[in-house]
Amino acid sequence: MSKKSYTRLLISTFITGLTFSTAIQAAPYDLIDLGALGDGDAFSFAINNLNEVTGTSEGTIVLEDDIDPDNPPDLCADNINRVFCTHAFLFTNSAMVDLGDLGLSNSHGLGINDDSVVVGFGIVPTINADNEIIATQETALISFSGAQVVAIPFPLDLDLAANTQPRQRALDISNNRLVVGYTLFRKFDDEGASNTLIQPYVYDYDNDSLSIIPLFSNEIARSGSARAINSSGVVVGWASSEEVNNPPHALRWDPASPELSVDLGTFGGFTSAAWAINDNGIIVGTSDTSIEFNTNESIAFIYDASLATPLIRIPEFSEQEEFKFSVARDINNNNQVVGTAQFSTAATNGNTAFMYDYNTGSLINLNDMVDCSLNWELYNATGINDAGYITGTGVFEGKSRSFMLIPTADTTPTDCTEIRRAARDQVRRDINDGAGSIGFLSLLLGSLVLWRRKKVN
Repeated sequence: MSKKSYTRLLISTFITGLTFSTAIQAAPYDLIDLGALGDGDAFSFAINNLNEVTGTSEGTIVLEDDIDPDNPPDLCADNINRVFCTHAFLFTNSAMVDLGDLGLSNSHGLGINDDSVVVGFGIVPTINADNEIIATQETALISFSGAQVVAIPFPLDLDLAANTQPRQRALDISNNRLVVGYTLFRKFDDEGASNTLIQPYVYDYDNDSLSIIPLFSNEIARSGSARAINSSGVVVGWASSEEVNNPPHALRWDPASPELSVDLGTFGGFTSAAWAINDNGIIVGTSDTSIEFNTNESIAFIYDASLATPLIRIPEFSEQEEFKFSVARDINNNNQVVGTAQFSTAATNGNTAFMYDYNTGSLINLNDMVDCSLNWELYNATGINDAGYITGTGVFEGKSRSFMLIPTADTTPTDCTEIRRAARDQVRRDINDGAGSIGFLSLLLGSLVLWRRKKVN
């Protein structure tokens, strides 16, 4: 075994050892494992004010010896046979409800309102007279209060060019059932020529009307997507800008001034994207900071139109310049923001879930706000409701799993990230010094248990 592999093995052994202490640690958040529909990964994308979550979860693996040739399972993108590939879910009343699919074993829940209405997209097959699948297409879907998903019946004839498959996604839904997302749409210029473009839309479900949101420039802009909508009907997302090569910029569209969308700009880089907007009109997202291709700087932002300089950087966690990357995914009506940030000391994939309070300027690593003995690595916070409940995705027992964080009365950080980092660094130093690493690892584990008892007591 190579020295590098040996180091990874020792570190992995240490991290597993974190669970040796079983005492419950007081923490600012209780962590709830939302479970999964099968035995694979699960990802959550949105939470409402009823503390319900939607997302997607993989189905159960079917082993080769168990495959029924007369009723074979689905062969999924990872070349694994499963009962179904991925299904949208609704987590409600402490249980994960399977919302089904649109006929081809793939569906994803991406947005949810306070009436338990879920929207997203699924894969729909086109079947010929011989019952063979000859094509597939993405179709926006909707589910009411845990019922099985159905396709959203867009009234617009998309008039797509020949051999172009329809593609539609629903990404968010307001409490008055306005759905936003993107769709392929055939656009004609003044000379009658047409292009099939990705266009943002607003669909009024109750009145069965769909409108294409205008982009920054009818002559130059190429495509866009509506990502979120607030209670006033203001939409945010992104669209190709009027700059060279049409890089996408964050978009804001107000139904009170529907003629053209507003370009929110960037931090000096090529691209930006808006991910969410609250009822105060505060927008969050991410923006490049440089036009240099060898940098990895895309920083989470807050856009506050009441300020002279509305585009504001959210502070970064990173200790190293090359790891500056963050995305703000959601904001609640208390101006609390959640997202993901690259963090050079994170254990899993370099990213950590964060929460930023715009009112106070406080930034917290959510991994330092939960019981360390649970042995989760939280890498992406995707939603926060007005009560401060947070959902997202982390790694638990080697799989991506959905979580919910519930605020408690405790305010003392648990410092899990620092504990793990110090232990890893010590293991590496011990190996590099040629000492008996296994013995030293045992001492580290023993020390951790003593620390945990002291911390709990």
